Amino acid sequence: MKTLFIIIAAFFLLCSTSISGFYHSPKQDPVDPTGTYQLKGVKRNNRIYGHHGEIRIRMIDSSTVAVSFYISKGYPGYQSGAFTETLHFEDNRIVYEPPGNTGCRICIRFFEETAVIEQWFTDPRSTCGFAEAVIASRTFQKVNNEEPLIQDLSGRN
Repeated sequence: MKTLFIIIAAFFLLCSTSISGFYHSPKQDPVDPTGTYQLKGVKRNNRIYGHHGEIRIRMIDSSTVAVSFYISKGYPGYQSGAFTETLHFEDNRIVYEPPGNTGCRICIRFFEETAVIEQWFTDPRSTCGFAEAVIASRTFQKVNNEEPLIQDLSGRN
């Protein structure tokens, strides 16, 4: 158990310092993340099965982005999670840490045509403040390069 804790803590430390420059993955050419990314579930009988969602990114300056994020598990429960935030952008990625939930982080890596979501956590029960199993490693496809409207996408306004 102690070894598992050390491995998890080391992984979290490695992930938490990647934005600050301590850990560097292989260099990738800079990507302008501006645009809209979508993850589509399977539509059947007026229901959406599987994860689906949208990410909107607008560059504020060379190291800051505004983000609107929404993801849903799909039918039958449609549990979902969303956030709208201004985040630091470095090495083609952003990291979101939900307020009051230090055991979880969501990393979004940007490529020319995709955005890849990864969830990092030190507490395996952590849900990043979302419903259980909403966040999972997923790849969103870029559908638009234009500056999007940044707004709450949860539909709970």
